[in-house]
Amino acid sequence: MSLEKLSPEVLQLILRFAHPSAHFSFALTSKTLYENSLNILERHRAADQKYAITSDIKPLNTIPDLLRSAYGSGADGIEAWHVRELEIWRDRSLWEEWTECDISSEGKISFEKDSSITSPFSLGEQRKFLYNSPWGEALFLEGNEELFANAQRELRSGQDGFLKMLLIAGLPRLETLKFVKDGKERPTSFIWLSKAMKQSIKTNSWPPGLRSLRKVYAGIAVDPESEGVAIPRGGIELARLLRLPNIEGIYFCDLDMVFPEYFDPELYERDPSHPDAGTKYDKMDYDDYWEMEEILAQRKTSTVKKLILDRVASFDYDAREIILGAPNALESFLVRGIKNFRPTYDHPHTRFDQFVTIVTALSKHQNRSLRDLVVYEKEHIDGDPRYQLYWPPELNNFNHLQIVSVCLEDMIPTPTWTPNTTWSREVSLNRKDPNYPSLVQKFIEAFPTSISALAFCSTKANVSYTTNKLDYLEDGLVAMIESGKYTSLTDIYIDDVEIHSLEPRTTIAFRKAIRVGHERGVKIHTLTNTQLSNHQQPVFPVMPDKYYLETGPFGFRSPKQVFNPLSGSWVKRSCRACGACQACTRAYTRDAWTIFKAAEARSYD
Repeated sequence: MSLEKLSPEVLQLILRFAHPSAHFSFALTSKTLYENSLNILERHRAADQKYAITSDIKPLNTIPDLLRSAYGSGADGIEAWHVRELEIWRDRSLWEEWTECDISSEGKISFEKDSSITSPFSLGEQRKFLYNSPWGEALFLEGNEELFANAQRELRSGQDGFLKMLLIAGLPRLETLKFVKDGKERPTSFIWLSKAMKQSIKTNSWPPGLRSLRKVYAGIAVDPESEGVAIPRGGIELARLLRLPNIEGIYFCDLDMVFPEYFDPELYERDPSHPDAGTKYDKMDYDDYWEMEEILAQRKTSTVKKLILDRVASFDYDAREIILGAPNALESFLVRGIKNFRPTYDHPHTRFDQFVTIVTALSKHQNRSLRDLVVYEKEHIDGDPRYQLYWPPELNNFNHLQIVSVCLEDMIPTPTWTPNTTWSREVSLNRKDPNYPSLVQKFIEAFPTSISALAFCSTKANVSYTTNKLDYLEDGLVAMIESGKYTSLTDIYIDDVEIHSLEPRTTIAFRKAIRVGHERGVKIHTLTNTQLSNHQQPVFPVMPDKYYLETGPFGFRSPKQVFNPLSGSWVKRSCRACGACQACTRAYTRDAWTIFKAAEARSYD
């Protein structure tokens, strides 16, 4: 019997119980079916307009309806079907806090309490979430009475972490999930989500919302004051995120991953007060490490392609091998150190050290796929006793590396470099020295030919660049460009090293390199290159910030801001090498600026 011969009432009944994914195909079958589908198609249009990108800023307007839709059947699932991006702004701990977030232009998040607000969920709905939802008790709570009791308590009191986790798990086409950094602790919904991922890994059964996720942003900062607060311990959440079935990009803010060198779990269980038993933090870190070892035991199994680690306080050496060996084909790795961090007793780590082991692990596991190796806030990251960041020639182990950060100090040969390297141990950088040409040649050989953009950062601490060092860096850059080896090279960024000297310099640096680069199509961005500084379109990957949030009040970024490829942040436009401000006159004398400006003017005649 043809569907067209059915009564409109029967057709409406079919649409009511059909899965949302079938509605459009059903409507395209014939004109009759299309006409009977107009109401349901209009509901799809309205749901897409309202919920495609949604958040918890107005929780009563989104969370209850989407939860009912996510765990409903047939046409009841239309609203949840259209959610593609979810932003979590703020925890609520009581029903009276389920009011609209007030987000200031400075990033302060607050809300007023309303004692008249009560639970929007009936007792039947609460029981459904706990007992009957596909991803309730069966997946998350079975066999864990304490976890089950916590979920019950949250449902009664209005704490929203468990409910948001259920919502995330139940959204069948959720692709992007963003958590706003608000305070020093991770959101309760993220903690519940981490528990859900742990259980999913254990059972190898993933709810639709976690199965569909492509991008997760854990901790986007909107309040500048949050940059200085202590960070949560551990990094097991990062390991669990790597196991999401279809994850492509992870932004993880606040990483303090320290595992005890020695811990006796049996002694701790028998007598936690024993002086050799360790602390509760040792116990937590010990358990996290072995879980990480277990869930990421199989290398090359994660689908992640872009991994961004922001505000890294510490990154355990053994964990580096596990984490960086997990992706099947990692394409982009970004890391930023901690700026303005205030350590506490439980968080004594203020610097991310031994970065050289990161590069070694990446060259071992991701050398065939990695394209971006970027470091921001180099001042807060250490290499090892030999290098400020890492040994540059190790980059040649990567087959397709394109965008990379390099420390300028690591490009200058010193006696501290190991004898088995191909770099000369000669440290004389005088252009008249007979070994000087070979040193410049080693500069050329430091990078793979696939490089397209370089950022030369500096430690900016206790480093004074002599004229010989600046000459060597410039000669190395000129040799790189003129060698014809780097046919893909388009941009070179150089930190403002001229500023870090005892006295203003009398000669402008890098002028020859800029000229040669211009002739060969390579843009060299320096303190004095007024034509190329302050680019609006970043060449280097951008660190997520408040403007990544679609549902907030921040709108568009000010055109007065430009991206700094050395810090990873957006800053105010510079003076464009005015030659008169404090920064300019600190780097070069006024006479040097006058001569430079005159020569620059002649070049445009």
